[in-house]
Amino acid sequence: MRLPTGRAALAASAAATVMLLTAACGGDTEATADEASDPAATSDAPAADPNATFQDGTYQASGTYGNPGGQSSIDVTMTIADNTVTDLKLEPGASGTSLQYQKQFIGGAADEVVGKKLGEINVSKVSGSSLTSTGFNIALEQIQKDATA
Repeated sequence: MRLPTGRAALAASAAATVMLLTAACGGDTEATADEASDPAATSDAPAADPNATFQDGTYQASGTYGNPGGQSSIDVTMTIADNTVTDLKLEPGASGTSLQYQKQFIGGAADEVVGKKLGEINVSKVSGSSLTSTGFNIALEQIQKDATA
């Protein structure tokens, strides 16, 4: 079946765009997917009630998320005092390009979280890593549940 001229041009343009993105990222589809995602993208985890009361303490949770290379996870440890995050530790659970993105995320996440009220946090893209935030927000939601007074 022959496509009309307009559709053929559109199809060729789309194919060329995919080829350019792949070439620009050295053929690494994971980098293409992470870099091309919407900078405002967030996970499905909603922020908790900003007026919620949380118990002081240190909480740990893991968030697993999918990426073009498979599954990755990130371990999150937060210390909370007076409803505010006072300390954040992150441990990567990825390899290859995903690990590189997780390291970028880990390098910038504390600036987005420490000093903020636990009920107001919902992290999106940090330091060029948008998929890692999905795993982080899954762990954050569990920590918020665990710390609910």
